[in-house]
Amino acid sequence: MNQTTVQDLDLASMKGALEKVSKVIPPLFPLRHFVAVNPYMGYSTTEYTDAAREIALSHGSLLAMPPGHYAAKFSQGEITRDDLGIALKRCGCEDDISALISWAGAGGRQATPPLPTFAGFLDTEEADSAWEHWVSCQIGQFCAAYYDVNQATWPMPWRHLPLLAAWKEYAAHDASPEAAGVTGFRSLAMALPDDPIEAVHQLVSDLKPAGVPLALFLVREVASVAGWAGHVQFRVREHALRGRADNSLTQFVVIRLAYDLALLRSRGSEALRDRWHELKPKLHLREEDFRMGMVWQAAAEIGYQRRLLGVLSGPTWVRPLQKPVFQAVFCIDVRSERLRRHLEQIEPSIQTIGFAGFFGMPVAYSDPGTGETTARVPALFAPKLQTSLAPEAGARLARRREITRAWHGFQHAAASCFSYVEAFGLGALASAVTPRAKPLCKSPSPSWHRVPFEERLALAENFLRGTGLDRDLAPLVLICGHGSANVNNPQASALECGACGGHAGDHNARLAAALLNDPSIRCALEQRGIAIPPGTVFLAGIHNTTTDEVEWIDRPALSPSSGRLLDSAKGWFREAAARSREERDTGLNRDGAWSKRARDMSETRPEFGLAGNAAILLAPRALSRGKDLHARVFLHDYDASRDASLNQLVFLLSAPVVVASWINLQYFASRISPDTFGAGNKVLHNVAGGVGVIEGNAGDLRPGLAWQSLHDGERFVHEPLKLSVVASASRTALDAALARAEEAQALVMNGWIHLIAVDDGVSYLKCRDGSWLPLQPQEAA
Repeated sequence: MNQTTVQDLDLASMKGALEKVSKVIPPLFPLRHFVAVNPYMGYSTTEYTDAAREIALSHGSLLAMPPGHYAAKFSQGEITRDDLGIALKRCGCEDDISALISWAGAGGRQATPPLPTFAGFLDTEEADSAWEHWVSCQIGQFCAAYYDVNQATWPMPWRHLPLLAAWKEYAAHDASPEAAGVTGFRSLAMALPDDPIEAVHQLVSDLKPAGVPLALFLVREVASVAGWAGHVQFRVREHALRGRADNSLTQFVVIRLAYDLALLRSRGSEALRDRWHELKPKLHLREEDFRMGMVWQAAAEIGYQRRLLGVLSGPTWVRPLQKPVFQAVFCIDVRSERLRRHLEQIEPSIQTIGFAGFFGMPVAYSDPGTGETTARVPALFAPKLQTSLAPEAGARLARRREITRAWHGFQHAAASCFSYVEAFGLGALASAVTPRAKPLCKSPSPSWHRVPFEERLALAENFLRGTGLDRDLAPLVLICGHGSANVNNPQASALECGACGGHAGDHNARLAAALLNDPSIRCALEQRGIAIPPGTVFLAGIHNTTTDEVEWIDRPALSPSSGRLLDSAKGWFREAAARSREERDTGLNRDGAWSKRARDMSETRPEFGLAGNAAILLAPRALSRGKDLHARVFLHDYDASRDASLNQLVFLLSAPVVVASWINLQYFASRISPDTFGAGNKVLHNVAGGVGVIEGNAGDLRPGLAWQSLHDGERFVHEPLKLSVVASASRTALDAALARAEEAQALVMNGWIHLIAVDDGVSYLKCRDGSWLPLQPQEAA
């Protein structure tokens, strides 16, 4: 019988275990702003290999690929014997290179099941049962109704209650558990304490095996429904960013435990209960397999770093930039690297600049049509300022959207569905099968009318100094956000700008351009030592990452010479877009297919997003200009000579690097553990509650990326490599900046990202003991 007693589980231990759950469950953002999230973010303070063991137990997920993957990379020369030797040394392993090569060549390995929940344990004991899936369906049905975003025709009546209270009301009316053979479920739910910590205490006392650590037990229980748990965590995190406490995740733990205890009481014989309570954690993987997987993964990352540093130290393909005639600020997104490179090859007098795609505008946008306010900042932050349309434009847009909502209501109303189909069915069919391509920028220009002048001035100054545009300005400066054009894609926001909170970057680009064209702002900037030439005009644009075309927005009045320059620039951009599409042809772009894919409702691969990402470069553009980085590198301009305070370097480590690591590790996890951290097959996706996608018609929300985002139908388009951060800065400066950027420091020192300093022309790797290791020529060649 269970040896755990209520006395054994003291309150401090219980709270500590619940804090662990809160720490390791990553937020899952809703579809309307589905941004990339590091699924391992709660383990960033844990050394990588130690975390790998924990994650294997709690999720059944390994942090290394199968041996055959590495064998193929070795045979292709992407991993060399030298890379393996370096990896062995860095991992502190005593194996020899021949043993590693033999292991990789031996082929596949066994799957690693996680610690079971009781529902999962019961599935191994009962023939043809699927209780774990049943639990996820039960919880999913409740959560989809509770968190519904205007999808349900009849909303749940208890949505105004806290999560646990609403679930208890729901459970009191739900006869489906008893119908499925889980007797006594409703009485168990009703008897639970209203206080969630007391309820967890009560449930765990009856349920947890004595030999399983409490924190691991709770993490595993919640990880079995990680999608909905992640959405709860998203809401908790949003409240925390705004200074509000929320214990909904603890309430969710109660709900998950209640299903397992109900199964234990109703389905478990005494002998089965004894076997359950004797359960102990076990890593179902040979130590040799675990160790060699870690070494090969390290070698793959060393091989990529070797090639990247070789390109950066190699020759350039374009002549050095003299005085720029046109400047363009792009988001650091890897998809911009290709377009920037082609622009500079077509016209070497163009200067392109990389900057976080919200362009330093920490704003939320209040939509007068929907009443919804959306954050246009990286998910790390809460927006500091609120913007909207100018009052007159907002009123016009609100009226148009009221008409649209009324029309949609008529389409879907029960009383009018047949008359709508009879009257408009054929016309609706025609519009459905021939969708029109829409411009990415759909709204009137946003306004700064809500933001005080001094705050606007500070934003303008910070943007100009951060981009290096506080001097040597060209006649035309484009601020170019990015977005993705596609249809019928529930996860479309995952292809938008992560720095803009999962939205296109047009709003922030327009705000920045309007700010810098404002005569009163320019006059005040001059008092702060920044003189913008009278003839310089800032333009807003948006890079369509599906087609690589640039849409020009809100064109201000231009002089004849600037008008001619803009016409020339548009031609340069069209040519660069054509070259970019040709370069990224993977078989999907035949006969100009990218444009069609942006309009095709049946298309599961409108684009591959940030697939392939592997590094971020913090350096002057001169280091990478004219060098082919294969759209795998985030590019953020950084000039150490103008950052004596290190404030900019601290910001880059604290924000762009962390955001890039989130993106990188989401792709990493979706590729390396698709069943656990991926979103499955897009063809089978259904939207649940307007919040997320499920695969099939019931079950848990799917996090991460769909298979089609990683595979083109013939081959994978993403290689799982942890992010390499290459910074053109001294080791002393990086050490000082890391000490002020705690999250980045944890990621570096625990092996979740790699930090490389390019210091006076020599590359150094930051080691986990705090030292800097000079990279030898064979590593960087």
